Amino acid sequence: MISRNRSRLAAASAALLLSTSLAACGSGDSSSSSSPGTSAASSTAAGSAATSASDSGTPASTESASSGSTGRIGPVTITDGWAKATDMEMSAVFGTLVNNSDKAIHITGGSSDVAGSVETHEFVKDAGGNMVMQKAPNGFTIEAGKTFVLAPGANHIMLLGLKDKLVAGDSLTVTLETDLGQVPLSVMIRTFDGANETYNPSPSMSGSASMSMSSS
Repeated sequence: MISRNRSRLAAASAALLLSTSLAACGSGDSSSSSSPGTSAASSTAAGSAATSASDSGTPASTESASSGSTGRIGPVTITDGWAKATDMEMSAVFGTLVNNSDKAIHITGGSSDVAGSVETHEFVKDAGGNMVMQKAPNGFTIEAGKTFVLAPGANHIMLLGLKDKLVAGDSLTVTLETDLGQVPLSVMIRTFDGANETYNPSPSMSGSASMSMSSS
């Protein structure tokens, strides 16, 4: 009887041990199989987040670079700008001034490294009916979005007291004084037979110095 009970107890113990082992194996397999899935899901989520961040960052970066590379146009520019080549003490800048702003711009004078002074000049008739050149007392005004022509025998930017000769093919910079601030303009120097100005003080011009125009 005792032997039979011992046999039953041994069989029960063996069954219990076998059941515990199988449960442990099943738990290990479940844990092992779910781990790769979890890892793959995490990788997919991370990849999606990285892709999303990359996609959202690209346009912003491009727009910023594009904005930074966009050049600004000054309030006043010049088209077909040029200055007369000369070895004398004065010359002039010609061309078409363009007002790129939405308000009138007033030019009162200027400066340049090549000249002692820069003035706005105009041509008017004196008492004898002769065309004479003088400093424009009120400067030049370019209306909003309009142009202002500088030409030989008409309005121009005068370069006085040249520090050296102006050689054809070179360029020079003149900085205009305006009510919007200083505006630098670069023009080419070229040969021109006309515009041979000489100073001729004219009492008829209210005592101000003026110049007559002669062409060769």
